[in-house]
Amino acid sequence: MRKMMLGVLCLICIGLAACSGASAEGTVPEGEAGQDTAQDLYSGVYCDYDVNEPSLVIQKNDDGTYGIQIGIYRLAYMEDGVGNITEHGMEFTATAPNGNQVNGIITLEGDIATVVFDSGEWGEYADKSEYQYYRTTENTAE
Repeated sequence: MRKMMLGVLCLICIGLAACSGASAEGTVPEGEAGQDTAQDLYSGVYCDYDVNEPSLVIQKNDDGTYGIQIGIYRLAYMEDGVGNITEHGMEFTATAPNGNQVNGIITLEGDIATVVFDSGEWGEYADKSEYQYYRTTENTAE
């Protein structure tokens, strides 16, 4: 009787594993691999090199977009940024201090995030359009 119960439990476990969509090798089901990887790559808190304080926060939203807060010491703070992952990095839009929309892209190299503003609106604030931040924590969405 005990062997029979153990056999039934094994069959149930095998059936559940087969229905979950995961393969026996432990790979991620097709179509889901990039989602968690992208979150792991971008989500987190990053500090400004100039003041060593958190100045870039990226958090994955439920709809798959990213909420972005960008602070540039003594220049601007944008808390309503929205980003999407593309083949070039994370493209985003945010509201500049004057109320106009600015565009840019965030790229990662290890734990260094580079924010580049590529819209003409940004020229009103600074001659510089590229800023770097270093990661201090990951996965702020959790």
